[in-house]
Amino acid sequence: MCKDAVGNYTFNLKAANGEIIGRSENYTTAANRENGIDAIKRNAPNASLKISLKKKAV
Repeated sequence: MCKDAVGNYTFNLKAANGEIIGRSENYTTAANRENGIDAIKRNAPNASLKISLKKKAV
């Protein structure tokens, strides 16, 4: 798992065509970020989502 220079973990939501359609809030731990991803999956169980875990640009 990657994090940025100030210690934030984030994720991007991508549409089926690869376009980024959303960005998460900043999380202080990778575990909290995973909880955020799980919340998206629970609340949109039929959505076709690709979650991108990338280091935030500094």
